[in-house]
Amino acid sequence: MEETLQLVDKLADQDLDYLHISVGGFWNGSIRDDNNQTSRVVMIHERVGDRVPVMGVGILRTPDEVMKRLKQVYL
Repeated sequence: MEETLQLVDKLADQDLDYLHISVGGFWNGSIRDDNNQTSRVVMIHERVGDRVPVMGVGILRTPDEVMKRLKQVYL
């Protein structure tokens, strides 16, 4: 994930309208480190969201998962 964060840092410094991040499951954490279960989209948003809008796409299976995400974005 560190390499991905370095890449999005560089991308965020470009004149982009937004970053589109697509993952299998929105809330899934690292695919290589079982100890890091923070959503990859959330990690990217925390890293560069103040410089470029981040659009995250991934499976949200339940209404509770959708509400959790909406609360992060809008509240």
